[in-house]
Amino acid sequence: MEGARRAGQDFAPEDWGRLLAGTAPVSPDDAILATIADVLDVAVEYFVQPASDAADRVDAELDFLATMRETGSSFRACTRDGAAGPTDTKTLRAITATIREYRPA
Repeated sequence: MEGARRAGQDFAPEDWGRLLAGTAPVSPDDAILATIADVLDVAVEYFVQPASDAADRVDAELDFLATMRETGSSFRACTRDGAAGPTDTKTLRAITATIREYRPA
């Protein structure tokens, strides 16, 4: 992870692979988690508190972006940094559902 190296953390790709697979010998320390969260532009809570509002927001954004990709849409104004400004998580999920419902055949 180049971003982790730039942040001063030595984090090898094989370490990342083990984390993703759930086979890492130990849990990453707080500094590693903070670096990964920073590089991925998510809150640390996304990794350590999967039932948190922060994790729910990230999941909603990922679902929205996947829907946009699947439907070939380019409207991104309702993401966190979009032109329409901040959109709450519930509204973002509703927009995603609407896009899925009315996508072209």
